[in-house]
Amino acid sequence: MTDEPMKRGSNNILKTQLSMFSIIPIDSTQEDVENFCNKFWTIPLFGLIFGIILGFIFLISSYLFSMGPAAVITILMGHVLNRFLHFDGLMDFGDGMVAHGDREKKIKALKDSNVGAGGVGIGILIAFLTISALSTCAGFGGISNHWQIAILFFPIAAEILAKNSLYITAAYGTAAGSGLGNMFVNSANRNDVLKSILISAVIVIPLAALMLYGPFFSVIEGMLVGVFMLLISMGVGFAVCNISMKSFGYVNGDVLGASNELGKVGSLLGALIVLCLL
Repeated sequence: MTDEPMKRGSNNILKTQLSMFSIIPIDSTQEDVENFCNKFWTIPLFGLIFGIILGFIFLISSYLFSMGPAAVITILMGHVLNRFLHFDGLMDFGDGMVAHGDREKKIKALKDSNVGAGGVGIGILIAFLTISALSTCAGFGGISNHWQIAILFFPIAAEILAKNSLYITAAYGTAAGSGLGNMFVNSANRNDVLKSILISAVIVIPLAALMLYGPFFSVIEGMLVGVFMLLISMGVGFAVCNISMKSFGYVNGDVLGASNELGKVGSLLGALIVLCLL
């Protein structure tokens, strides 16, 4: 028996992730989607690929501009490449959270295609906070002799950990009914949460140690940055799930999108906390 079927299955999962979560024109079959759903805990690996793309956008932009504009370009390109999928979920989640009244009114606001003040407000605030956190973290990386490598770390880690938050929210939530987001929630398994966390940890913590190491940060300090970012992403995933279940009674695609964006900014803020304390 060869490893060819296993390799083909892994390639199909990656192809399906790129097809569903990016503007890259890749066709995927229903069988591919079902196979991906069965291994939805691999979603941090897509975060790695997406993060590498955004990392190089950030690096190139930092050569052309200062860290601030480079962060704006990077976050904007992330949304463009993702078709604003998660950002749209974040705004819908914001509308649902600020809606006054009982659960039915909150669900109505969540599902309303028109964006209200809550959605606009949380979208703007989280976008500004993400840009600010990324540019400030990169400023710490910029003091290193190998700053090009150091600043690459933050977009990569943020995307991986955003997907970890998303998976945790899906795994501990209850699906609403039909739909793509609900299919992911139904497919996510609490028993597989550890797999998502381990994938994230195995990538992010060594990367933090290697890429942040330099005259100002030791290997241990770099590992602390990675560990704290991971813990924050886990906390965000659990928190978003808990809030959603209490407010709406379920987790849907919009909630998963919100968890992704909040996990991203949360992990960057976690890195910033540790960097400021070191």
